[in-house]
Amino acid sequence: QIPGLIRAAATPRVAALAGSVLGPLAELERQAVTHEWSPRGHVTTAGGATRTEAQEAFREADIVHIAAHGRHEARSPLFSWLDLSDGRLFAHELRASGVGAAHIILSACDVGRSTVRPGEEALGFAATLLALGARSVVAAQLPVPDETAVEVMIRYHAALAGGLASDEALALAVGRSGPHAGVFATFGTRFAV
Repeated sequence: QIPGLIRAAATPRVAALAGSVLGPLAELERQAVTHEWSPRGHVTTAGGATRTEAQEAFREADIVHIAAHGRHEARSPLFSWLDLSDGRLFAHELRASGVGAAHIILSACDVGRSTVRPGEEALGFAATLLALGARSVVAAQLPVPDETAVEVMIRYHAALAGGLASDEALALAVGRSGPHAGVFATFGTRFAV
């Protein structure tokens, strides 16, 4: 065991979800993630995923991937959101459902950002996931073109499922993708399968 590295279960439970608003690119991304993990884990998948399906995935899966629109609300960071087929899932709503996933990947604009409040507390969507129990999160800190997000995420999951740690997999994926790919970052503990 490498210090500072959390490993997935031998056969990880993977949830690959896509919000309906992004259309064919999100569906392509969801299918590619499903393809990468199907031989290695137990995969549940949903195109046009609902808020309930996302909360269930955060609570029950080991690895969660969500492709959706998102936004960091700097003035009220616990109202940062992911846009799913039945509406927005806000960061503050995650407290009630809980987070059990070890590694969460958010393919959504700017949900990796946080706002630091008095007392040095960082608040935002990714920060909330970590505070509620996620060990590792990958998310974009700025808006990202949909085409770039799909390209990075397909490469990221191929590298992660192939055995690279989350930071190495993201560096590889970003290095081989377009000029806007550098908006993705890892947060929390390094993760590997």
